[in-house]
Amino acid sequence: MASLYPRKLKALLPARRLAILTGILFALSFNILLAAWLNNLYHSMQDRGWATAEGLLSANRIHTQQVLGEIDRAVREIGDLPVNLSPKELERLMFYKRSQLPVILNFFRLDSKGEILAWTGGEWKPEVSDRPYFTKHRDDADLGRLIEGPMNSRLTPGKWFISLSHGIRSKTGDFEGSVLATIDLEALSNEFRAIQDTPGASAVLTTLKGQVLVRQPPIDGSVGSKLPSFEGHDSGFPELSRWNAISPLDRMERMVTFQNVPGYPLAAGVTLLRENVMRGWGVYLVLAAFLTLTATSATLMATWRIAGTIDRREHAIRHLRDSRASITAQLQYQQTLLNAIPIPLSTSDQGGLIVQCNNAFLRWVGLSVTEILGRNAASLLPPEIAQKYDHSFDELLEAGGQIQFETDWPDLHGHERRAIIYRTAHHGVDGRGSAIINIVVDVSAQKRIEDELKRSNGELEQFSYAISHDLQEPLRMVSSYLALVERRYKDKLDKDGLEFIDFAVDGAKRMSGMIQGLLEYSRVNRKGQSFRPVDLGLAAKDAMVNLALAASESQASVDIQALPEVNGDPGQLMRLMQNLIGNALKYRHPGRKPQIAVSAERKDGLWVVTVADNGIGIAAPDTERLFKVFQRLHSRAQFEGYGIGLAVCRRIVERHGGRIWVTSEPDVGSRFCFSLPASPLASENA
Repeated sequence: MASLYPRKLKALLPARRLAILTGILFALSFNILLAAWLNNLYHSMQDRGWATAEGLLSANRIHTQQVLGEIDRAVREIGDLPVNLSPKELERLMFYKRSQLPVILNFFRLDSKGEILAWTGGEWKPEVSDRPYFTKHRDDADLGRLIEGPMNSRLTPGKWFISLSHGIRSKTGDFEGSVLATIDLEALSNEFRAIQDTPGASAVLTTLKGQVLVRQPPIDGSVGSKLPSFEGHDSGFPELSRWNAISPLDRMERMVTFQNVPGYPLAAGVTLLRENVMRGWGVYLVLAAFLTLTATSATLMATWRIAGTIDRREHAIRHLRDSRASITAQLQYQQTLLNAIPIPLSTSDQGGLIVQCNNAFLRWVGLSVTEILGRNAASLLPPEIAQKYDHSFDELLEAGGQIQFETDWPDLHGHERRAIIYRTAHHGVDGRGSAIINIVVDVSAQKRIEDELKRSNGELEQFSYAISHDLQEPLRMVSSYLALVERRYKDKLDKDGLEFIDFAVDGAKRMSGMIQGLLEYSRVNRKGQSFRPVDLGLAAKDAMVNLALAASESQASVDIQALPEVNGDPGQLMRLMQNLIGNALKYRHPGRKPQIAVSAERKDGLWVVTVADNGIGIAAPDTERLFKVFQRLHSRAQFEGYGIGLAVCRRIVERHGGRIWVTSEPDVGSRFCFSLPASPLASENA
């Protein structure tokens, strides 16, 4: 039925009309696909905008929660201070807390009458007994933390703030006053300035009723105003919500995301200017219209030419059918087989004239079958390609019957293509039927992927090196200034302060070590030497020279058996042996002396080198992540290190064309194995 359907269709429609109908259907299909692409592009641009807004919102919510959490802890710590402390002592502690929290205006501690016992505002004490942060705690014994505002400062007119307060009650439940912090909304707004890194973005912090507390970038009159989008949302937005709306603050259309701040009666929002998110959409529309017009016009013109070509081809086929009826069926069968092959294929006679080709070859050269048959390569193909096709039948036979070569072969529009050409001589009986079979294998996509992988890997290597290298100087500055602070203010800092400095210095040292590890990791491919013959036995012995002290202190027995010579980087292979033997010494079992054996055996064209030990072993679930960067299986209190050594080992082995793995049993020992090619690698692959 499949073979009859085209014949029935041809009987109903002339070939010219069928070709035109096919062209129209192609143009229609192209336009439908283009419309679908535009639709996907529109939604993709919008989805990227939502993803950006939601990412910024998540960061702002977490940061707000952290800032309020620090303030809440400070307020509770002041409230827990003994009642018998003098006001001066209370104020001294309050000033200390305020110096640590730049968003705080003042700390207050009120007695049961609402009078100020101590505060950070100076000698004059304002009247605050009517403020909610006193009256609500006094009237509600079950009220815990209370956030109120926004309120206008009585001390500094025009200064907006919110309060975070807790009630103070005796063990018997009697009200003894309240303790609170007033938070400067302008200073809190500065915490959101990172939002300005995204053009057209804004951040807002509101009460659950929608009253604006903070807006970044700031707009005059925004604090205290109520957002209409909170209508019907008395509890704010417990779940992430998003919509498009005209902002009541700057009257611009924005993509809006809101969600409550975890643990606090506040809601955080992030908006993006819709015109920024969808920028470029208009250009795509114009481009799509141009493509539609161009593709439709080109399709119709090509269809008209194809219709004429089909007429000529059908005339040639009818003539051939009449004159060579005996071989028509066989030729059709052969041509069907050729057309079923998706690889461009053509056949030339001994004189170089093309006598047969498949559809894949027609598409490859961009010509019709009538334009190809009976012509030679010099009249059809670009000069540089035709020259490579200029091999006579006898030359192919002398070369063993087949040659192949790789070449650039641009299409008719000048677009780059890469192909591998196979030319095979077929010798017929008594010279009859002798021909040259030409096969073209398109490797353009493969080459692009390889080039892109090389470029991407190179950029990743450079990025890793640059980040690791450039972070060293700030870390050295942090360590130096911390040491300077410790020397200069050692007598003024208490025990906690000195301990904090020690923690910071230790963290900077560990970070420096991790960065050094990253540098070392990136240098494996970037700074490696060219490959040459390397004796792994000598590499292992050189490694033991560096590990002599560790081996002596642990009373280790290290047996280095006969190891092969391979092609590789001498320094890296020595480092590989040093890391593996060093790990065996480092993770030794506390109840026995280390016994380490280094051996090798040949398997399937590879040398498999094994470093076996009787150490503490590794649990089976942990072996997969063992060779990843910064993956540690033990705490720093147990074993020093940064989790980079085995990752470097894996990178060295992979650079040498092998792989590395481990088998282990806890409390019994481990066997680290790596394979290397037994035959030398080409130097250009190093």
